[in-house]
Amino acid sequence: MDQAEFLHCKFIPRCYFEPAGQDCGTIYDETVACPHCGVGAKQISPLRLRLSSIPKSVDCAVTIAEVERIFSNRLLAALGKAEITGLRTEKIETASKKAVRSAADIPWKQVFSEGPLIQLSPKTVTGNEPEDYDDKNEYRCVCGHWCGLRVLSELHVDRNDLPILDFGMTACHFGRARGKGVIRQRQAIIVSQKFRRAFEAGGFKGLQFEIVRVV
Repeated sequence: MDQAEFLHCKFIPRCYFEPAGQDCGTIYDETVACPHCGVGAKQISPLRLRLSSIPKSVDCAVTIAEVERIFSNRLLAALGKAEITGLRTEKIETASKKAVRSAADIPWKQVFSEGPLIQLSPKTVTGNEPEDYDDKNEYRCVCGHWCGLRVLSELHVDRNDLPILDFGMTACHFGRARGKGVIRQRQAIIVSQKFRRAFEAGGFKGLQFEIVRVV
């Protein structure tokens, strides 16, 4: 792990929460999504969440939509101090109609990757489950946006396609859209060792890391 140049960054199970942003008033433009797989719908409003549903014991979380990721302000401050590149943040809003709370008072922000998308090597194995590699391409997009239900191997990246920033996301999306678009296909997150060191040095919780193979 310590010798890897880059790492696959995953949210641990207790980071997931509901309802999703779309169920709380977050608006998406579906007209720009891929007509074949639905990937690429654009979020056109602030992320609105039920703040009481955000897990309390972690510093990062993600809704069941899979694409609505948030980091605590405390974690973001540490990443900023470490000069982590590739992160873009936006304020979130409360979905509550009873209590009006300024976005500046909410201790979380939505996080995005601001760098180029990372291309995965064909050596990355995807499919439905171990020993089921979706040979019929039932869960893949002809345009290359959707690469399967699951990643069945370590992520592989060609050396020429290595990310130049500390935080990035893959061009490929995984998973399955369901719930009338509330749950969406997700990108994999790839981070540098610098990101991992800053995360672990601060004692933050909510992420786990796996090796990315450079080929």
